[in-house]
Amino acid sequence: MFSIFKQEKREIYISEPDLEAAHAHLMALPQSKTGVMPRQWGREWVLQCLREALGGLNDNATGEASCVSFGPGLWALIVPFGIDLAGPGSVDGKYQVWVLVRSAGTDPQRITKL
Repeated sequence: MFSIFKQEKREIYISEPDLEAAHAHLMALPQSKTGVMPRQWGREWVLQCLREALGGLNDNATGEASCVSFGPGLWALIVPFGIDLAGPGSVDGKYQVWVLVRSAGTDPQRITKL
């Protein structure tokens, strides 16, 4: 599926609320450098991390939706644009990123073996 992104230059978008959630998550991490930079720089930094992660997608990735990590506790789920709105989603080849945020950190004292 993602080889078509590289061949046909498909358009991928991100909503501002998703971008803001990713930025807020990074600012809240211990020893985060995004918290000491101007907000616009932090926003651009998140976008750059996302662009780099999307650029490195596996050409053999398949499926309706694919996911890639782009920061600590952050994943980008690539879906057809507007699929969460009323209707079938975009039919013109646009895609969007949904940001998935890990809400808890690792506690080495509280682990369970699978």
